Amino acid sequence: MTEQDNTLEKSFWEAERRHRRSRGVSQAEASQMLGVHQTILSRKETNGGKIPDRETVLRFASELDLDSIEREVFLTSGGLAWTQSFYRDVLKMLNGDNDLTDRAFTNGEIEVILAKSLQVLRRPAA
Repeated sequence: MTEQDNTLEKSFWEAERRHRRSRGVSQAEASQMLGVHQTILSRKETNGGKIPDRETVLRFASELDLDSIEREVFLTSGGLAWTQSFYRDVLKMLNGDNDLTDRAFTNGEIEVILAKSLQVLRRPAA
């Protein structure tokens, strides 16, 4: 594990602890939400550790009732947020368009990009 990975992990678990405490959620309750033993969660909150997958973090954020900004910041703290560059790269791949340099996308455009991505992923293998 690199120092950068360790820093990212600590940042994520600090954010997790801050969000659960701000919502009055105990460590025992949070460990159930995250599907880990309370002892493991305690260790991760103190020392860092493997970050859960994106779906688990999204479910946890939903159970904590984080608003959209809090959720995105939380995802970013664990390196799990989808960035504008991600959407640009996906759209380039889908359209073969290389002229999308530093373009920001609206929420509506992002929904179209994700819908197109799902269509591609659901196509039967040739």
